[in-house]
Amino acid sequence: VEMRFASDPSKIQLVSCSFEGQVEGVFPEEMAGTTLEELLAWRGVEAQPVAVAEVILEIDQAGGCGAIFHAFDEGDVQTLLRSEYGMIGSDGSLVHYGRARPHPRGYGTFPRVLGHYARDLGVISLTEAVRRMTSAPADRLGFADRGRIAPGLAADLVVFDPETVIDQATFEDPHRYPIGIPHVFVRGVAVVRDGAVTGAKPGVVLRGPGYRGGS
Repeated sequence: VEMRFASDPSKIQLVSCSFEGQVEGVFPEEMAGTTLEELLAWRGVEAQPVAVAEVILEIDQAGGCGAIFHAFDEGDVQTLLRSEYGMIGSDGSLVHYGRARPHPRGYGTFPRVLGHYARDLGVISLTEAVRRMTSAPADRLGFADRGRIAPGLAADLVVFDPETVIDQATFEDPHRYPIGIPHVFVRGVAVVRDGAVTGAKPGVVLRGPGYRGGS
């Protein structure tokens, strides 16, 4: 999959750059959301391999950028979801709402699976989707008090409407919250109530049974 798109500069999209707006005339004032192909076009340079390599080196020397590599297509995602060994997760990160151009998975991973892949396409069942987001990863990581609803366990709960839950974030407009999730509880404390963030921060760092201390 990576080899399929690795050499295509139109598939490499810059997320945020440490030097954005500071190198006048060398880079566009706004870099977030720009692909390497678009960056080279802005310079009036054809996106040939040597030019792509040179601009990557320039970006690195200027301070570096985060990037999204569009290395999967829809068929790849559905194939992976059908695997019995798969679980649902995300390495997406959000620092500031409305800032830069992060991957939309930071806002939409789980509602997209529930609404798009389970409900609308039927790639996996809704029950299986929930299991892969909860008890399956909890078991795999050794979190004995997470992943299930039972007396004595941590009350990490997401209340969603199976008929309406869906992601809204896109690559063009990533800072959009999902819909169909009215309530979220972390350790029994409401962090989202009636669709609004409460401001409570009851979360803690989770460590598996292999943790031996330290940072």
